[in-house]
Amino acid sequence: VMPISSSSFFRPQLNAENLGKLNVTHFKLTNARILQANLFAIGAFAGSVGSIESITIQNVYGGNGVDLGSLFLHFACPTLKSLKLDRVSNLSPTSLTLSPKLEDISLTNLVSSIPSQTFTNENVPNIQNITIFALDILYSISTDAFKDLTSLASVEITATRITYIQSFSFNNRAVKP
Repeated sequence: VMPISSSSFFRPQLNAENLGKLNVTHFKLTNARILQANLFAIGAFAGSVGSIESITIQNVYGGNGVDLGSLFLHFACPTLKSLKLDRVSNLSPTSLTLSPKLEDISLTNLVSSIPSQTFTNENVPNIQNITIFALDILYSISTDAFKDLTSLASVEITATRITYIQSFSFNNRAVKP
């Protein structure tokens, strides 16, 4: 377990040269003011391949928050069971690619849309709980954003307004075992 908690400024970008050299099972960053543009870069969890099970980022301020478009999660995906991220941007269909053990995901203060193929049985076959809290407006939920999730037990989406929900955004053709 590697908790980082601070009420002062947190300056480094977490990447292969710092956090990526550690082998951690649980990573948690709370109450941090970030001065860098992006908190994570590719390789942030490179040293934790095969062992990281949970990542929690809560109450972070400044910078761009957690940019899921940077693909920093890919080293963690194969073993990740729980993902709780605050101030999320650039959610993409490849953000959670090959996350076979992921059971719980919580994205708070999401500044984005939910693109097609984000939550699919191919990417997250064991997902049970999905919680999404938009900072204000959730711009769209695309077709097949939630597709064939055979293990899904709950979905909670909170937003002041959802601008557009495409047909078949919640699409389940698979039969639960």
